[in-house]
Amino acid sequence: MTNIEIYKQKLELLKNLESNLIQNHICPEEKTKQLINILEDKINNFKPKMMVYGVYNSGKSTVINALVGKELAKTGDTPETKEINVYKYKEYEIFDTPGINAPADDEKITEDHYKQCELVLFVMSNENVENDFIYTKIKKMLDDNKASIVILNKKQICTEEEEAILINKIYLNLVKMGFKEEDVKNKISVYSVNALSAFNAKLNNKTLLYEKSGFEALENKIKELFKNSSEADIVNLCNNNILSFVDQINSLIDQKIDDKIIQIVENFISDTQKNKNATFIQLKGIINSELSAVENKLVAQSGDSSYINSTLENAVNELKSKIETKLKERIKDFEEHIKNLDVTLDKLETNRIELSNTSLSGGGISKQDIEKWLSVLDTLAIALATKFPPAAAIIGAISQAGKILSSLFFDDDTEEKNQREQSKKMQIVNAIHDTIIKIQNNFDAIINEQVNAIYDPIIEKKTHEKELQEQNKNTLIALKDQVVSLGQNLPSA
Repeated sequence: MTNIEIYKQKLELLKNLESNLIQNHICPEEKTKQLINILEDKINNFKPKMMVYGVYNSGKSTVINALVGKELAKTGDTPETKEINVYKYKEYEIFDTPGINAPADDEKITEDHYKQCELVLFVMSNENVENDFIYTKIKKMLDDNKASIVILNKKQICTEEEEAILINKIYLNLVKMGFKEEDVKNKISVYSVNALSAFNAKLNNKTLLYEKSGFEALENKIKELFKNSSEADIVNLCNNNILSFVDQINSLIDQKIDDKIIQIVENFISDTQKNKNATFIQLKGIINSELSAVENKLVAQSGDSSYINSTLENAVNELKSKIETKLKERIKDFEEHIKNLDVTLDKLETNRIELSNTSLSGGGISKQDIEKWLSVLDTLAIALATKFPPAAAIIGAISQAGKILSSLFFDDDTEEKNQREQSKKMQIVNAIHDTIIKIQNNFDAIINEQVNAIYDPIIEKKTHEKELQEQNKNTLIALKDQVVSLGQNLPSA
Protein backbone atom coordinates (compact mmCIF):
# COMPACT_ATOMS: atom_id res chain seq x y z
CA MET A 1 0.00 0.00 0.00
CA THR A 2 1.44 3.40 -1.01
CA ASN A 3 1.78 6.31 1.39
CA ILE A 4 -1.00 8.19 -0.40
CA GLU A 5 -3.33 5.19 -0.04
CA ILE A 6 -2.57 5.00 3.69
CA TYR A 7 -3.36 8.69 4.14
CA LYS A 8 -6.58 8.24 2.17
CA GLN A 9 -7.62 5.60 4.72
CA LYS A 10 -6.70 7.92 7.59
CA LEU A 11 -8.67 10.72 5.95
CA GLU A 12 -11.76 8.52 5.66
CA LEU A 13 -11.46 7.50 9.32
CA LEU A 14 -11.05 11.13 10.35
CA LYS A 15 -14.17 12.17 8.43
CA ASN A 16 -16.12 9.37 10.13
CA LEU A 17 -14.87 10.57 13.52
CA GLU A 18 -15.64 14.22 12.86
CA SER A 19 -19.36 14.22 13.72
CA ASN A 20 -18.83 12.14 16.89
CA LEU A 21 -16.11 14.49 18.11
CA ILE A 22 -18.37 17.48 17.58
CA GLN A 23 -21.53 15.86 19.01
CA ASN A 24 -19.66 14.83 22.16
CA HIS A 25 -18.23 18.37 22.53
CA ILE A 26 -14.66 17.08 22.32
CA CYS A 27 -13.32 19.74 19.99
CA PRO A 28 -14.58 22.50 17.70
CA GLU A 29 -15.31 21.64 14.08
CA GLU A 30 -12.48 23.86 12.80
CA LYS A 31 -9.84 21.71 14.51
CA THR A 32 -10.94 18.57 12.66
CA LYS A 33 -11.41 20.50 9.41
CA GLN A 34 -7.85 21.77 9.63
CA LEU A 35 -6.37 18.27 9.66
CA ILE A 36 -8.79 17.14 6.94
CA ASN A 37 -7.65 20.04 4.74
CA ILE A 38 -3.97 19.23 5.31
CA LEU A 39 -4.42 15.56 4.39
CA GLU A 40 -6.60 16.34 1.36
CA ASP A 41 -4.06 18.88 0.14
CA LYS A 42 -1.14 16.45 0.47
CA ILE A 43 -3.07 13.59 -1.12
CA ASN A 44 -3.95 15.78 -4.12
CA ASN A 45 -0.46 17.29 -4.46
CA PHE A 46 2.25 15.19 -2.84
CA LYS A 47 4.92 17.91 -3.23
CA PRO A 48 6.74 19.98 -0.59
CA LYS A 49 5.53 23.51 0.13
CA MET A 50 7.50 26.50 1.39
CA MET A 51 6.20 29.36 3.48
CA VAL A 52 7.72 32.75 4.15
CA TYR A 53 7.54 33.23 7.88
CA GLY A 54 8.89 35.77 10.31
CA VAL A 55 8.60 39.24 11.77
CA TYR A 56 6.16 41.57 10.08
CA ASN A 57 7.74 44.64 8.48
CA SER A 58 11.02 42.74 8.14
CA GLY A 59 10.76 42.53 4.36
CA LYS A 60 8.95 39.20 3.86
CA SER A 61 7.00 40.45 0.87
CA THR A 62 10.13 42.00 -0.62
CA VAL A 63 11.91 38.63 -0.32
CA ILE A 64 9.06 36.99 -2.26
CA ASN A 65 9.15 39.68 -4.96
CA ALA A 66 12.91 39.19 -5.27
CA LEU A 67 12.45 35.43 -5.64
CA VAL A 68 9.78 35.61 -8.36
CA GLY A 69 11.29 38.70 -10.03
CA LYS A 70 7.99 40.58 -10.05
CA GLU A 71 6.16 42.89 -7.67
CA LEU A 72 3.42 40.46 -6.69
CA ALA A 73 3.43 40.77 -2.91
CA LYS A 74 2.42 44.13 -1.45
CA THR A 75 5.06 45.93 0.59
CA GLY A 76 4.78 48.71 3.18
CA ASP A 77 5.64 49.90 6.68
CA THR A 78 2.38 48.50 8.08
CA PRO A 79 1.31 44.82 7.91
CA GLU A 80 0.17 44.27 4.33
CA THR A 81 -0.41 40.51 4.45
CA LYS A 82 -3.72 39.71 6.20
CA GLU A 83 -4.24 36.28 4.68
CA ILE A 84 -2.33 33.46 3.00
CA ASN A 85 -1.14 34.32 -0.51
CA VAL A 86 0.44 31.76 -2.83
CA TYR A 87 3.03 32.47 -5.53
CA LYS A 88 4.65 30.25 -8.16
CA TYR A 89 8.39 29.79 -7.79
CA LYS A 90 9.67 27.63 -10.63
CA GLU A 91 7.64 24.40 -10.35
CA TYR A 92 6.90 24.96 -6.66
CA GLU A 93 4.61 27.14 -4.56
CA ILE A 94 5.65 29.71 -1.96
CA PHE A 95 3.16 30.96 0.61
CA ASP A 96 3.25 34.45 2.06
CA THR A 97 1.84 34.71 5.60
CA PRO A 98 1.10 37.45 8.16
CA GLY A 99 3.93 38.17 10.59
CA ILE A 100 4.44 36.28 13.84
CA ASN A 101 3.97 39.53 15.80
CA ALA A 102 0.93 40.59 13.78
CA PRO A 103 -2.55 40.95 15.39
CA ALA A 104 -3.80 37.75 17.06
CA ASP A 105 -6.23 36.76 14.29
CA ASP A 106 -3.56 37.20 11.62
CA GLU A 107 -0.97 35.28 13.63
CA LYS A 108 -3.42 32.38 14.03
CA ILE A 109 -3.70 32.21 10.23
CA THR A 110 0.09 31.95 10.08
CA GLU A 111 0.26 29.23 12.75
CA ASP A 112 -2.45 27.18 11.02
CA HIS A 113 -0.68 27.33 7.65
CA TYR A 114 2.69 26.57 9.23
CA LYS A 115 1.39 23.05 9.84
CA GLN A 116 0.93 22.52 6.09
CA CYS A 117 4.44 23.42 4.90
CA GLU A 118 7.58 21.30 4.92
CA LEU A 119 10.02 24.14 4.16
CA VAL A 120 10.28 27.50 5.92
CA LEU A 121 12.00 30.78 5.07
CA PHE A 122 12.17 32.76 8.31
CA VAL A 123 12.75 36.47 7.66
CA MET A 124 14.08 38.94 10.21
CA SER A 125 15.77 42.30 9.77
CA ASN A 126 18.92 43.67 11.34
CA GLU A 127 16.59 45.75 13.54
CA ASN A 128 15.18 42.80 15.50
CA VAL A 129 18.05 40.33 15.88
CA GLU A 130 17.88 40.64 19.68
CA ASN A 131 14.12 40.04 20.07
CA ASP A 132 13.73 36.90 22.22
CA PHE A 133 10.30 35.87 20.91
CA ILE A 134 11.83 35.36 17.44
CA TYR A 135 14.06 32.56 18.69
CA THR A 136 11.15 30.78 20.36
CA LYS A 137 9.57 30.50 16.90
CA ILE A 138 12.82 29.35 15.27
CA LYS A 139 13.32 26.74 18.01
CA LYS A 140 9.86 25.34 17.25
CA MET A 141 10.77 25.09 13.57
CA LEU A 142 13.85 23.06 14.47
CA ASP A 143 11.95 20.92 16.99
CA ASP A 144 9.35 20.19 14.29
CA ASN A 145 12.12 19.10 11.87
CA LYS A 146 11.20 21.76 9.34
CA ALA A 147 13.80 22.29 6.61
CA SER A 148 14.49 25.97 7.32
CA ILE A 149 16.54 29.00 6.33
CA VAL A 150 16.89 32.17 8.39
CA ILE A 151 17.08 35.25 6.17
CA LEU A 152 18.66 38.34 7.71
CA ASN A 153 17.25 41.09 5.52
CA LYS A 154 19.49 44.16 5.72
CA LYS A 155 17.01 47.02 5.72
CA GLN A 156 19.80 49.25 7.01
CA ILE A 157 23.27 49.48 5.49
CA CYS A 158 25.94 47.67 7.49
CA THR A 159 29.57 46.68 6.96
CA GLU A 160 30.73 43.11 6.39
CA GLU A 161 32.09 43.08 9.92
CA GLU A 162 28.76 44.25 11.36
CA GLU A 163 26.99 41.67 9.22
CA ALA A 164 29.19 38.86 10.58
CA ILE A 165 28.49 40.02 14.14
CA LEU A 166 24.73 39.93 13.51
CA ILE A 167 24.86 36.41 12.05
CA ASN A 168 26.95 35.24 14.99
CA LYS A 169 24.41 36.78 17.39
CA ILE A 170 21.64 34.78 15.74
CA TYR A 171 23.50 31.52 16.29
CA LEU A 172 24.42 32.49 19.87
CA ASN A 173 20.80 33.31 20.67
CA LEU A 174 19.77 29.89 19.36
CA VAL A 175 22.44 28.28 21.54
CA LYS A 176 20.80 30.05 24.49
CA MET A 177 17.58 28.21 23.55
CA GLY A 178 19.30 24.92 24.41
CA PHE A 179 20.98 23.88 21.16
CA LYS A 180 24.65 23.02 20.77
CA GLU A 181 26.47 25.48 18.50
CA GLU A 182 27.59 22.85 15.98
CA ASP A 183 24.08 21.35 15.89
CA VAL A 184 22.48 24.72 15.21
CA LYS A 185 24.73 25.41 12.22
CA ASN A 186 23.97 21.95 10.82
CA LYS A 187 20.23 22.33 11.35
CA ILE A 188 19.70 25.81 9.96
CA SER A 189 21.49 28.21 7.62
CA VAL A 190 21.53 31.99 8.03
CA TYR A 191 21.81 34.16 4.90
CA SER A 192 22.32 37.90 5.00
CA VAL A 193 20.70 39.62 2.02
CA ASN A 194 19.39 42.92 0.79
CA ALA A 195 16.05 41.80 -0.64
CA LEU A 196 15.15 45.21 -2.08
CA SER A 197 18.44 45.39 -4.01
CA ALA A 198 17.91 41.84 -5.29
CA PHE A 199 14.40 42.71 -6.46
CA ASN A 200 15.54 45.88 -8.24
CA ALA A 201 18.44 43.97 -9.80
CA LYS A 202 16.14 41.31 -11.25
CA LEU A 203 13.63 43.89 -12.38
CA ASN A 204 16.29 45.94 -14.19
CA ASN A 205 18.68 43.11 -15.17
CA LYS A 206 21.56 44.48 -13.07
CA THR A 207 23.86 41.51 -12.51
CA LEU A 208 26.39 43.27 -10.31
CA LEU A 209 23.70 44.64 -8.00
CA TYR A 210 22.20 41.16 -7.72
CA GLU A 211 25.59 39.68 -6.79
CA LYS A 212 26.15 42.32 -4.12
CA SER A 213 22.68 41.71 -2.63
CA GLY A 214 23.73 38.27 -1.36
CA PHE A 215 20.58 36.81 -2.89
CA GLU A 216 22.26 34.36 -5.26
CA ALA A 217 23.59 32.19 -2.40
CA LEU A 218 20.14 32.25 -0.80
CA GLU A 219 18.40 31.14 -4.00
CA ASN A 220 20.90 28.33 -4.48
CA LYS A 221 20.16 27.13 -0.94
CA ILE A 222 16.40 27.30 -1.57
CA LYS A 223 16.81 25.24 -4.75
CA GLU A 224 18.88 22.76 -2.76
CA LEU A 225 16.14 22.49 -0.11
CA PHE A 226 13.48 21.80 -2.73
CA LYS A 227 15.73 19.29 -4.49
CA ASN A 228 16.63 17.47 -1.29
CA SER A 229 13.13 17.62 0.11
CA SER A 230 11.69 14.21 -0.49
CA GLU A 231 8.56 12.22 0.15
CA ALA A 232 9.96 11.63 3.64
CA ASP A 233 9.51 15.34 4.49
CA ILE A 234 5.88 15.21 3.38
CA VAL A 235 5.30 12.00 5.34
CA ASN A 236 6.93 13.62 8.37
CA LEU A 237 4.62 16.63 8.09
CA CYS A 238 1.48 14.49 7.72
CA ASN A 239 2.49 12.21 10.58
CA ASN A 240 3.30 15.13 12.89
CA ASN A 241 -0.08 16.72 12.24
CA ILE A 242 -1.95 13.44 12.75
CA LEU A 243 -0.08 12.53 15.95
CA SER A 244 -0.46 16.04 17.36
CA PHE A 245 -4.20 15.87 16.67
CA VAL A 246 -4.46 12.42 18.29
CA ASP A 247 -2.60 13.59 21.42
CA GLN A 248 -4.76 16.69 21.82
CA ILE A 249 -8.05 14.87 21.25
CA ASN A 250 -7.13 12.03 23.60
CA SER A 251 -6.25 14.57 26.28
CA LEU A 252 -9.65 16.23 25.86
CA ILE A 253 -11.44 12.87 25.99
CA ASP A 254 -9.51 11.92 29.13
CA GLN A 255 -10.67 15.15 30.76
CA LYS A 256 -14.26 14.14 30.14
CA ILE A 257 -13.79 10.51 31.19
CA ASP A 258 -11.94 11.43 34.39
CA ASP A 259 -14.00 14.52 35.11
CA LYS A 260 -13.97 15.27 38.84
CA ILE A 261 -17.53 16.56 38.55
CA ILE A 262 -18.73 13.00 37.94
CA GLN A 263 -17.14 11.85 41.20
CA ILE A 264 -18.58 14.86 43.03
CA VAL A 265 -22.07 13.95 41.80
CA GLU A 266 -21.62 10.31 42.83
CA ASN A 267 -20.59 11.47 46.31
CA PHE A 268 -23.55 13.85 46.41
CA ILE A 269 -25.98 11.02 45.62
CA SER A 270 -24.40 8.80 48.27
CA ASP A 271 -24.44 11.56 50.89
CA THR A 272 -28.05 12.45 50.06
CA GLN A 273 -29.12 8.82 50.52
CA LYS A 274 -27.29 8.72 53.87
CA ASN A 275 -29.00 11.94 54.93
CA LYS A 276 -32.36 10.49 53.98
CA ASN A 277 -31.74 7.35 56.03
CA ALA A 278 -30.51 9.45 58.96
CA THR A 279 -33.68 11.57 58.78
CA PHE A 280 -35.85 8.44 58.92
CA ILE A 281 -33.92 7.14 61.91
CA GLN A 282 -34.13 10.45 63.78
CA LEU A 283 -37.85 10.93 63.16
CA LYS A 284 -38.76 7.35 64.00
CA GLY A 285 -36.62 7.64 67.11
CA ILE A 286 -38.64 10.69 68.18
CA ILE A 287 -41.93 8.89 67.48
CA ASN A 288 -40.94 5.73 69.33
CA SER A 289 -39.54 7.63 72.32
CA GLU A 290 -42.51 9.96 72.67
CA LEU A 291 -45.18 7.29 72.22
CA SER A 292 -43.40 4.87 74.55
CA ALA A 293 -43.45 7.51 77.29
CA VAL A 294 -47.13 8.23 76.59
CA GLU A 295 -47.98 4.53 76.73
CA ASN A 296 -46.31 4.21 80.15
CA LYS A 297 -48.28 7.21 81.44
CA LEU A 298 -51.56 5.83 80.14
CA VAL A 299 -50.98 2.42 81.67
CA ALA A 300 -50.17 4.03 85.01
CA GLN A 301 -53.46 6.00 84.88
CA SER A 302 -55.57 3.33 83.22
CA GLY A 303 -58.45 3.89 85.58
CA ASP A 304 -59.23 7.36 84.23
CA SER A 305 -60.72 7.41 80.74
CA SER A 306 -60.79 11.22 80.48
CA TYR A 307 -57.08 11.34 81.31
CA ILE A 308 -56.38 8.79 78.57
CA ASN A 309 -58.23 10.83 75.94
CA SER A 310 -56.64 14.16 76.88
CA THR A 311 -53.18 12.59 77.14
CA LEU A 312 -53.50 11.04 73.68
CA GLU A 313 -54.58 14.33 72.13
CA ASN A 314 -51.78 16.29 73.81
CA ALA A 315 -49.23 13.64 72.83
CA VAL A 316 -50.30 13.73 69.18
CA ASN A 317 -50.11 17.54 69.04
CA GLU A 318 -46.70 17.60 70.69
CA LEU A 319 -45.40 14.86 68.42
CA LYS A 320 -46.63 16.73 65.35
CA SER A 321 -44.76 19.83 66.49
CA LYS A 322 -41.49 17.95 67.16
CA ILE A 323 -41.61 16.12 63.83
CA GLU A 324 -42.36 19.32 61.93
CA THR A 325 -39.45 21.09 63.67
CA LYS A 326 -37.06 18.22 62.96
CA LEU A 327 -38.12 18.03 59.29
CA LYS A 328 -37.49 21.75 58.88
CA GLU A 329 -34.04 21.30 60.42
CA ARG A 330 -33.27 18.46 58.01
CA ILE A 331 -34.53 20.52 55.05
CA LYS A 332 -32.27 23.39 56.12
CA ASP A 333 -29.31 21.01 56.40
CA PHE A 334 -30.09 19.60 52.96
CA GLU A 335 -30.26 23.10 51.50
CA GLU A 336 -26.77 23.81 52.91
CA HIS A 337 -25.57 20.53 51.41
CA ILE A 338 -26.85 21.64 48.00
CA LYS A 339 -25.32 25.12 48.37
CA ASN A 340 -21.96 23.56 49.24
CA LEU A 341 -22.23 21.46 46.09
CA ASP A 342 -22.85 24.64 44.12
CA VAL A 343 -19.72 26.28 45.58
CA THR A 344 -17.62 23.16 44.89
CA LEU A 345 -18.76 23.02 41.27
CA ASP A 346 -18.07 26.73 40.80
CA LYS A 347 -14.50 26.34 42.09
CA LEU A 348 -13.88 23.27 39.96
CA GLU A 349 -15.26 24.92 36.83
CA THR A 350 -13.21 28.09 37.42
CA ASN A 351 -10.06 26.04 37.91
CA ARG A 352 -10.74 23.97 34.80
CA ILE A 353 -11.30 27.05 32.64
CA GLU A 354 -8.03 28.54 33.91
CA LEU A 355 -6.15 25.32 33.11
CA SER A 356 -7.63 24.42 29.74
CA ASN A 357 -9.41 27.60 28.62
CA THR A 358 -12.47 25.43 27.98
CA SER A 359 -15.67 24.76 29.86
CA LEU A 360 -16.56 21.10 29.74
CA SER A 361 -19.95 19.99 30.97
CA GLY A 362 -20.06 16.96 33.20
CA GLY A 363 -22.28 15.32 35.76
CA GLY A 364 -25.44 17.02 34.55
CA ILE A 365 -25.71 19.61 37.37
CA SER A 366 -26.56 23.17 36.37
CA LYS A 367 -27.28 26.39 38.24
CA GLN A 368 -30.90 25.97 37.19
CA ASP A 369 -31.00 22.50 38.81
CA ILE A 370 -29.71 23.84 42.12
CA GLU A 371 -32.03 26.85 42.15
CA LYS A 372 -34.98 24.58 41.39
CA TRP A 373 -34.10 22.15 44.20
CA LEU A 374 -33.77 24.95 46.75
CA SER A 375 -37.11 26.42 45.67
CA VAL A 376 -38.85 23.03 45.98
CA LEU A 377 -37.37 22.46 49.45
CA ASP A 378 -38.52 25.90 50.61
CA THR A 379 -42.03 25.07 49.40
CA LEU A 380 -41.98 21.72 51.21
CA ALA A 381 -40.89 23.38 54.47
CA ILE A 382 -43.72 25.91 54.28
CA ALA A 383 -46.28 23.20 53.49
CA LEU A 384 -45.27 20.88 56.36
CA ALA A 385 -47.89 22.27 58.75
CA THR A 386 -50.66 21.21 56.38
CA LYS A 387 -49.33 17.67 55.97
CA PHE A 388 -50.28 16.50 59.46
CA PRO A 389 -53.99 15.90 60.18
CA PRO A 390 -55.45 17.32 63.42
CA ALA A 391 -55.02 15.27 66.58
CA ALA A 392 -58.73 14.48 66.66
CA ALA A 393 -58.52 13.05 63.15
CA ILE A 394 -55.58 10.84 64.08
CA ILE A 395 -57.31 9.60 67.23
CA GLY A 396 -60.57 9.26 65.34
CA ALA A 397 -58.81 6.95 62.90
CA ILE A 398 -58.37 4.56 65.79
CA SER A 399 -61.93 4.86 67.12
CA GLN A 400 -62.28 1.11 67.52
CA ALA A 401 -59.60 1.18 70.19
CA GLY A 402 -61.40 4.12 71.84
CA LYS A 403 -64.64 2.13 71.99
CA ILE A 404 -62.86 -0.75 73.65
CA LEU A 405 -61.40 1.60 76.24
CA SER A 406 -64.82 3.15 76.98
CA SER A 407 -66.53 -0.20 77.41
CA LEU A 408 -63.81 -1.32 79.75
CA PHE A 409 -64.42 1.62 82.07
CA PHE A 410 -68.20 1.03 82.24
CA ASP A 411 -68.69 -2.75 82.51
CA ASP A 412 -70.99 -4.30 85.16
CA ASP A 413 -70.10 -5.90 88.51
CA THR A 414 -71.18 -9.47 87.87
CA GLU A 415 -67.73 -10.97 88.17
CA GLU A 416 -65.73 -11.42 91.25
CA LYS A 417 -64.01 -8.12 92.08
CA ASN A 418 -60.35 -9.25 91.99
CA GLN A 419 -60.78 -11.29 88.85
CA ARG A 420 -62.72 -8.50 87.23
CA GLU A 421 -60.13 -5.85 88.08
CA GLN A 422 -57.24 -7.99 86.85
CA SER A 423 -58.98 -8.85 83.59
CA LYS A 424 -60.02 -5.26 83.00
CA LYS A 425 -56.52 -3.97 83.62
CA MET A 426 -55.01 -6.38 81.09
CA GLN A 427 -57.60 -5.45 78.49
CA ILE A 428 -56.97 -1.74 79.08
CA VAL A 429 -53.21 -2.22 78.78
CA ASN A 430 -53.67 -4.14 75.51
CA ALA A 431 -56.09 -1.55 74.17
CA ILE A 432 -53.70 1.29 75.05
CA HIS A 433 -50.85 -0.57 73.34
CA ASP A 434 -52.96 -1.13 70.21
CA THR A 435 -53.92 2.54 70.22
CA ILE A 436 -50.28 3.65 70.49
CA ILE A 437 -49.27 1.26 67.66
CA LYS A 438 -51.94 2.69 65.39
CA ILE A 439 -50.88 6.26 66.18
CA GLN A 440 -47.28 5.22 65.50
CA ASN A 441 -48.24 3.68 62.14
CA ASN A 442 -50.12 6.84 61.25
CA PHE A 443 -47.08 9.01 61.96
CA ASP A 444 -44.75 6.56 60.18
CA ALA A 445 -46.86 6.85 57.04
CA ILE A 446 -46.74 10.65 57.24
CA ILE A 447 -42.96 10.88 57.70
CA ASN A 448 -42.37 8.30 54.95
CA GLU A 449 -44.33 10.49 52.57
CA GLN A 450 -42.59 13.71 53.66
CA VAL A 451 -39.03 12.38 53.76
CA ASN A 452 -39.44 10.74 50.35
CA ALA A 453 -40.80 14.03 48.98
CA ILE A 454 -37.70 15.86 50.25
CA TYR A 455 -34.97 13.52 49.04
CA ASP A 456 -36.27 11.12 46.37
CA PRO A 457 -36.77 13.52 43.43
CA ILE A 458 -33.15 14.67 43.62
CA ILE A 459 -31.77 11.16 44.24
CA GLU A 460 -33.75 9.74 41.32
CA LYS A 461 -32.77 12.57 38.96
CA LYS A 462 -29.07 12.38 39.75
CA THR A 463 -29.03 8.56 39.71
CA HIS A 464 -30.56 8.61 36.23
CA GLU A 465 -28.01 11.18 35.09
CA LYS A 466 -25.22 9.11 36.59
CA GLU A 467 -26.38 6.13 34.52
CA LEU A 468 -26.38 8.31 31.42
CA GLN A 469 -22.91 9.52 32.36
CA GLU A 470 -21.68 5.93 32.58
CA GLN A 471 -23.11 5.28 29.11
CA ASN A 472 -21.41 8.43 27.87
CA LYS A 473 -18.14 7.30 29.46
CA ASN A 474 -18.31 4.01 27.55
CA THR A 475 -19.03 5.96 24.36
CA LEU A 476 -16.00 8.17 24.98
CA ILE A 477 -13.75 5.18 25.63
CA ALA A 478 -14.84 3.64 22.32
CA LEU A 479 -14.31 7.00 20.60
CA LYS A 480 -10.83 7.26 22.09
CA ASP A 481 -9.96 3.82 20.70
CA GLN A 482 -10.91 5.08 17.23
CA VAL A 483 -8.83 8.23 17.67
CA VAL A 484 -5.85 6.13 18.79
CA SER A 485 -6.20 3.98 15.66
CA LEU A 486 -5.91 7.17 13.57
CA GLY A 487 -2.32 7.53 14.78
CA GLN A 488 -1.39 3.87 14.32
CA ASN A 489 0.34 2.25 11.32
CA LEU A 490 1.37 5.55 9.74
CA PRO A 491 3.92 5.53 6.89
CA SER A 492 7.58 5.67 7.90
CA ALA A 493 9.39 8.91 7.10
